[in-house]
Amino acid sequence: RGGGGGDALLQKLHFLDQLLNEESVPVSILAKLAATYPSVSGTHNAEIRLRWSQITIKGNYMEDFSNVKAFLLSQGLYLLESDCKFVCLQESRSTLSRSIGPW
Repeated sequence: RGGGGGDALLQKLHFLDQLLNEESVPVSILAKLAATYPSVSGTHNAEIRLRWSQITIKGNYMEDFSNVKAFLLSQGLYLLESDCKFVCLQESRSTLSRSIGPW
């Protein structure tokens, strides 16, 4: 059997990479994906969470910005409002993108 879990991970990463290649994914689609696959934003796998965070910011899916913040904090990025201008759930996509840098 070896590698089954790795294959599933590669499939998820490929899927998320394809979404990232889109100019933007509509919020309605992101909401459906989040509801259908709640483990994507809640996983402990940093590669999946990074891609999902990029997708949600790019698509301005504000309902998931708290998960983006949690992911960044879990990676050791300390978000100080005065330094990063990061206000969870209230920032626009462009302001949020400028605050945390290029993806």
